[in-house]
Amino acid sequence: MSAAPPVARRLYVQIYGGFLLVGAVSAVCAGLLVVLLGGTPLGPADLIARTAIAFSALPAPGDPAFDDAFHRASLDAGGSRDVSLYGPDDQLLAAIGRPLPPGSPGVFRAGAGLGMRIDLPEGRQVVLARIASRGRRGQLLLWLVLLALTVGVGCYPLARRITRRLEAVQRGLGRWGDGELDVRVAVDGGDEVAAVARSFNAAADQVQHLFDAQRRMLASASHELRSPLARLRLALELLADGADDQPALLEDAVRDVEELDATVQDLLQVGRLVAVDRLEDVRRVPLRPLAEEEAARVGAEVRGEAPVVLGDARLLRRALRNLLENAKRYGAPPLLVTLRPDGFSVSDRGPGVDPSARERIFEPFYRPAGHAEGRDGGVGLGLYLVQQVARHHGGDVTLASPPDGVGTVFTVRVALEDPQ
Repeated sequence: MSAAPPVARRLYVQIYGGFLLVGAVSAVCAGLLVVLLGGTPLGPADLIARTAIAFSALPAPGDPAFDDAFHRASLDAGGSRDVSLYGPDDQLLAAIGRPLPPGSPGVFRAGAGLGMRIDLPEGRQVVLARIASRGRRGQLLLWLVLLALTVGVGCYPLARRITRRLEAVQRGLGRWGDGELDVRVAVDGGDEVAAVARSFNAAADQVQHLFDAQRRMLASASHELRSPLARLRLALELLADGADDQPALLEDAVRDVEELDATVQDLLQVGRLVAVDRLEDVRRVPLRPLAEEEAARVGAEVRGEAPVVLGDARLLRRALRNLLENAKRYGAPPLLVTLRPDGFSVSDRGPGVDPSARERIFEPFYRPAGHAEGRDGGVGLGLYLVQQVARHHGGDVTLASPPDGVGTVFTVRVALEDPQ
């Protein structure tokens, strides 16, 4: 099972971090744009101070420089929309925009916005309607619009990158589901999407391997079953024609039926082992009596300790029997069963296995060159079944040569843990 990706590469961290980054950049850019376009709105205290300073230095209304000074003072006061200047007797001295009424100093409602009256030296009063209320609403709306646009534009590449990879996985799954078992998806990155792609590829490899193995096994089984059936049919036809050597034909027919029965039993056993992940009947199995019974059938000797292992006694017996029958069929005496704390081994003093065949000898229906097919040579399922039994017991089977290089040694190791 693959390890979880580091937190920095988790998909939700990428998405959340991406949104935060885009939002922060959007806020900074929008804020800078608002400042550049509209300036920074002043608070009431700042407004009063700036306005008082700007309008206190105005020349007399009859001075030629009064109008220019009044406009500059209006700009210095913050760029108000409407500005009115009154004398001591509420006399309107100058105005920009619509005239605003004088009154008590302070803030007042001026249409849709806010106004402010500020008393000046010499009995003057300046009245102005700030753009601040409407301007701030407009700036806020502009800021939100720019923020939404920036977030939308900035997040699109991130979202598209994620969804594009997910779509690639979806397409791969769709094609694989349509029967293209060799389809694999690209692994890009180290986050959850990449982990899904890796898991799919691993599962697809395993399924394709099992499918190919089943297909090869079916093809081989069909061949192996046809051979004794053909011989049996020929024997029956000869018997029907009144052949002279009827006892021999009957004996051959019986052997063919036995071979068919053994092949079917092996196929069923292999199918059951391949179909399950764990053993159903796991018990403590003493290997000594089991080994002695099977060794007596072929004249083998039993040596070693008397271990008790966890496993399925029926399957362990079948694995030992297959190894002993192979040793008797292809090897030479003496045949020896050696008990080990973690399993057993079967050795003989025969010609051994050619090194070129050692990699394939555990494949189903494989027979090394020179081994007969059928009655005397088996069908090539024995060692494959031994391997499946060993692996379902948490171990494996290995093939080696004795120290002097004469014969073969098959070792089955069992590695199931005691549930207690």
